[in-house]
Amino acid sequence: MIFTLVSCIALLLVVTAFFYYQLLKQKSINQSQNSDLIRINRNQAFQSNLWDDMEDVVIIHSLSGNIVRTNDAFTRRLGYPENTWKDQLFINLIHPDHLHEYEIYMENIQDINGAKGILYLKNADDSECVFEYTGKIYRYENIKYVQWIGEDIGKRVSLQRNLVSAEKKFDILFDLLPDSGLILDINGIILHCSRNIKHLIGYDPTDIIGQSFSKFIKPTTQDDTENKFEISKLEIQSTELNFLHKEGHYINALIHSQPFYDDKDNFIGIFVICYDRSAQKKLEREKSLLEDQFQQRQKIEILGMLAGGISHDFNNILSAVLGFSDIALEELEKNHPARESVEEIISAGQYGRDLVRQILLFGRKSETDFKPLKIKPILKQSMKLVRALLPSNVELVARITLTDETIITDPVQIHQILFNLFTNAIYAMKQNMHGILRISADSVAINDEKSQYQLKSGEYIKIQIEDNGCGISSDQVNKIYDPFFTTKTAGEGTGMGLSIVKRIVDQHGGIISLKSDVGDGASFTILLPVTGTTHKLFSELQYQKVSGKGSILVVDKNDSVLRMIDKVLSRLGYHVTTIEDPDEAISEFENNPTSYDLVITEHLIPRDYLGYISQLIHQIRKDLPIIILSGYIDESTLDFQKEDYIFAYLDKPVNPALLSKTIANALDTSRIKTFSD
Repeated sequence: MIFTLVSCIALLLVVTAFFYYQLLKQKSINQSQNSDLIRINRNQAFQSNLWDDMEDVVIIHSLSGNIVRTNDAFTRRLGYPENTWKDQLFINLIHPDHLHEYEIYMENIQDINGAKGILYLKNADDSECVFEYTGKIYRYENIKYVQWIGEDIGKRVSLQRNLVSAEKKFDILFDLLPDSGLILDINGIILHCSRNIKHLIGYDPTDIIGQSFSKFIKPTTQDDTENKFEISKLEIQSTELNFLHKEGHYINALIHSQPFYDDKDNFIGIFVICYDRSAQKKLEREKSLLEDQFQQRQKIEILGMLAGGISHDFNNILSAVLGFSDIALEELEKNHPARESVEEIISAGQYGRDLVRQILLFGRKSETDFKPLKIKPILKQSMKLVRALLPSNVELVARITLTDETIITDPVQIHQILFNLFTNAIYAMKQNMHGILRISADSVAINDEKSQYQLKSGEYIKIQIEDNGCGISSDQVNKIYDPFFTTKTAGEGTGMGLSIVKRIVDQHGGIISLKSDVGDGASFTILLPVTGTTHKLFSELQYQKVSGKGSILVVDKNDSVLRMIDKVLSRLGYHVTTIEDPDEAISEFENNPTSYDLVITEHLIPRDYLGYISQLIHQIRKDLPIIILSGYIDESTLDFQKEDYIFAYLDKPVNPALLSKTIANALDTSRIKTFSD
């Protein structure tokens, strides 16, 4: 215990002695430094005006940081009275926000080459003054001192700060541009670009700064005189360029460039604004395509109007041909050698009538009328039409095993499906020496085991259309039903045909599939659901002619039709009055309104602004049955059929037997109404 106590006392005495020694040593150093400072101040070199003539600030201080002397520039630059900082510490002259820089300065001053850098001093107003300095240790009579010389760079720093601020503002405004902006040097190297350049070409600004502008542009051809951009062209340029996107595709852009110069009018760079036109280009292409389609639609409408007008005249001719042939057939004995020829004339006339009806059916703009219909007659009608369109190098092979299968459909839409597929197949075989177009139709049963069809179980009509043409590549098979997609060359297709086909098949609750490859032709398969009920299509009704009695007024502008109807009805026992001029017909009826039991008139006979002749007759006698004959189908005729006062609406060329049956029904109905009245 005693030994431990003695040890602690001894240790305490040693520590006390050490601190006392250090205190005496520091006091000695301070006295020595003060003595050195006194000696330095007494030196005549420090009392001269050598430093006072300098524009830069000079501060002489000891190694410990005590200021020995300052020059006149110190007072001028910092605003302190003369000798204010003499014998003060240099560190107290440093601006409080930059004390760490002073510590660095004091560390570097020991270097053999001295110290260089920036120090922020405070002036008499405690505001910041910036100096770029050099400091170096010198020796005088074995006494070291530091000579600090500082250049006031406050204005330069202020300019730099303003420049940095301006650059930040410029960057903000540059990035706010709705379009992409770039700055190029005189060699086309990208010096700066806006942040939204990434939206244009997919690269970050840091990825392309320092690279050549031409690296990101699709090279122009020699013939491409319009879309050209020249770095050396010292004028405003506006042109279209294709930029290479990071992902490898090209982006169309409209660029505007403006050269800029330094204060001595030396060309130093180009300012470029890039406007992304890819979306606009797409819209322009779609607009152009729609305009082409609109023009095509107008052509089709004009063709439809022309076909309607031609069909009107043609149906009048067919009416006369079929009507007089029917009369001739009646007058011939059963064994007469000319009877077969007349029957062929009637058959050819009926085929011509069917062709005209098909043409008008395609141009008809009416609402879709889905009914349960037998599919076989519709397919045969379509094949009749397509046979007339086949080029000499294409053979049509048909295999239809259907009987009475019925689907819920509109004949016009089935014709659209087949006509589009037929025309596509014919186009695909245009280079073939011997093209073969095959169509087959049969019924198939779909059950749960055949899930690849993705259809409900039941009976379906399976229609296949095949060709041995050029085929379709596997990467395009999934695109063929997209609107505006086409494998045809420009001007030969709109890309709407198969999309319409797909839409119609979907409306029927069916599916369509394609099997094809390049060089192997194409095979389309369509499945449409079968229904149990049936609705009869219009067909040639082989009525027996019905005789009758009564007075009939017939008005038609075609003399052949009038003579045919007059002869047919007169032979059946009717008293017939035929008038070709509508004004004469109205006058006749106004003078003798009760002389007629029935009026047969053509639909397209207007009388000035008063309306159709049938309307005028109805205004005179509302109880009179009226039968309309028309060889023309358009929206007005389709609407006209709905008029209540029209007893029947028959298309030309009318079947004489059907006409006689219709007249008999009209007169019977008229007599019932008269008796009831």
